[in-house]
Amino acid sequence: MIGARRDPLPSRSASAVGRRRPLTAAEWEQTNRLGLLLVHALIGLIAGLLILFNGTAATFDQYGDGMRLLTGGLAFVGGAVLAAGLALRSTSIVTEMVGLGILALWALTMAGGFVLASLSAGALIIDWPWHAFSDMPTERLYPIALYIGLFLMTSLHLWTASKLRALGLAARHRGAGNQRVLDLQGSAPRAGQQRAVSAPGSAASMAKQPSLKAWRVGAPEVETLSPRAQR
Repeated sequence: MIGARRDPLPSRSASAVGRRRPLTAAEWEQTNRLGLLLVHALIGLIAGLLILFNGTAATFDQYGDGMRLLTGGLAFVGGAVLAAGLALRSTSIVTEMVGLGILALWALTMAGGFVLASLSAGALIIDWPWHAFSDMPTERLYPIALYIGLFLMTSLHLWTASKLRALGLAARHRGAGNQRVLDLQGSAPRAGQQRAVSAPGSAASMAKQPSLKAWRVGAPEVETLSPRAQR
């Protein structure tokens, strides 16, 4: 599994003068994001266990016992996967995205269940806050807003995690490309060295040149001695 590595936050250890370094804005934002993700994970774990062992909403009873296993299982598994993602370091972004996706599906399922229950009840009362309701059973609408809000918050965290993963992968590709360029530059000879070797008239080039030979058409090869040898 390929994921963007998320390095731990810089430590606020004491400096040389004995003062703690204040966190930067980016570090505060990262701390806030991880704290909110931890809250989402705890909500999923606790709500899932309560639904599984204590039952789901009373309005879901008409859908059978399968609704209890579905909603409780989604909440618990999503919270557990998200908590595991927060504890990891190498592939944590991908694991966080999986946990957030399961929790978003759970919140959407809960909101949809309350909407269906409200529509099928046939007894919906809306009255002023200072008026007393009758004793007849009615469906309440506030759980719908709560679970839709939870779904939107979870989806926002999921979108942020996907952007962080994309930025991390892009940074890795840029780093790999820069490393390949440095390797190619290190293996190629420098321009100054090429000019020193190929400069005409230099001592190195004169030493490598063979003795001059004269060629005549139809005549045997005659070797021409250098002026120093003719002396």
